[in-house]
Amino acid sequence: MLRRPMPTPRILVNALSLSEGGGRSYVTNLARELGRDSRGFAFTLLGLDGAFDGIDTGSLPVETIRLPSSPRALRVPSRVLFEQLLLPLRARRFDLLQGRRACKQSAGSDLPEGVATSGVIGPPSPACLS
Repeated sequence: MLRRPMPTPRILVNALSLSEGGGRSYVTNLARELGRDSRGFAFTLLGLDGAFDGIDTGSLPVETIRLPSSPRALRVPSRVLFEQLLLPLRARRFDLLQGRRACKQSAGSDLPEGVATSGVIGPPSPACLS
């Protein structure tokens, strides 16, 4: 019996809340470690337009989105709206979505908060990992 090779698991890393200081250090270190990962995962970083400037992401693919940057008071609410309404749609081609804010607990699920297998709109979205 021939075994089909397992497809490469595709993981989208939500770095939309990346900002200066500790957030930049975290993503820099995360990108370095994910680039070294030898388990056969295909990681993709997702962040705001310009957020990865000056960060060595190595060979990791980077996807960016553009959200309103002014007035300043709209930055966080627009990011949260994107994460809740549009991110599940954008992440459908991935097998796993990493990032607590991107995940919605399924109704009646025994999974812990932050882990979900169904999206806000439409068919199931990828599983989530906080």
